[in-house]
Amino acid sequence: MTSGQPDHCKSGGCWPWSTHVASPPVLLSLLRSDIPSPGDVFSDGCTSFWAKFRQRQEKSPSRILTRKPVRGLSPWSANPTRRPPLSHTSTSWSNLLRDRDFYLQLLSFDQDLAREVRAQGCPECGSAVHFARYERKPRGVPEGLPEAYDYRDSLCCSADGCRRRVLPPSLRFFGRRVYAAAVFVLACVMVSGITEKRAAVLRDLVGVNIRTLARWRSWWQKSFPQSRFWREARGRFAPPPPEESGLPASLLQRFSQTPESQRLLALLRFLQPVTSATR
Repeated sequence: MTSGQPDHCKSGGCWPWSTHVASPPVLLSLLRSDIPSPGDVFSDGCTSFWAKFRQRQEKSPSRILTRKPVRGLSPWSANPTRRPPLSHTSTSWSNLLRDRDFYLQLLSFDQDLAREVRAQGCPECGSAVHFARYERKPRGVPEGLPEAYDYRDSLCCSADGCRRRVLPPSLRFFGRRVYAAAVFVLACVMVSGITEKRAAVLRDLVGVNIRTLARWRSWWQKSFPQSRFWREARGRFAPPPPEESGLPASLLQRFSQTPESQRLLALLRFLQPVTSATR
């Protein structure tokens, strides 16, 4: 042993807090507030330890989080790589509600459904039926849609004395509700638990207010589960069926189509019987 260093220090196996007694100059150096360079205290093998120690200090998470934020923002906002992830599903549904092509696709499906029902004739007497469309002007849809989108397909029997009216299923309209069917479904999916903030987002997006959202959710969770359609249709799902307290989100989750537009389309097709009537 020479220069106050043990033999294992010279072989590169020294640990700065090992059990050997260091010389007074070394102890004084370790007590300094600023860490000395490796050449001032140890040599050879200990140099690599202090180099790695300094690198760990520079990359310490505590130093990253305590850096001064940019323009008063939190460290999460100042560093985009550490920002919490956004809800991809909510963003996708919001974009879909403003997707003009998706609404045009719904119009095309409605026209095909109306032609199929017309080809079957009058359900009462079997006579031919003719179109008797009426104006609806659904709310919540994007601008730039053709005029045909505002009209509900309806059929009327051509036979005198019958004149039975037939309302084909629709993917655009949900019963007599003034908002479009896609809005009626997705708005309730996106606000799982109504808050003022979520309601404000939907009000800016499709124009629906918080009282309307409350009525819609009440229908989904109280009236819809009691309907004849749901009592029969819930048996089509693998057990357990969709949770009624989570409708319509729990129902939408059972459809696995991609992208999201096809998933919503599958749900609207499933709900077709609710939108049709004969009188």
